[in-house]
Amino acid sequence: IQSIDSLRELNSKLLAEIAELRKENAEISETKQLCDKAFDAEDKANRANQEEILYWYLYAKDFIIQLNGIIESSGSKFSEKKA
Repeated sequence: IQSIDSLRELNSKLLAEIAELRKENAEISETKQLCDKAFDAEDKANRANQEEILYWYLYAKDFIIQLNGIIESSGSKFSEKKA
């Protein structure tokens, strides 16, 4: 049978280990939150880039439509090559 002193010593060691594990768990939780923030920021940046690419794609598409309309309405003036 273990003495009360040895049980107290074991209890003290276990409490210290529990405290250390809680500290590590808090650090892991903090790291997880930082990773989540980084992923969210990356997603927002990607979304913004996609929106900008779509904007310029639609702009170019509309420009080509308007240019073709101008060329068609002007006859063949723009399509003739001069020597």
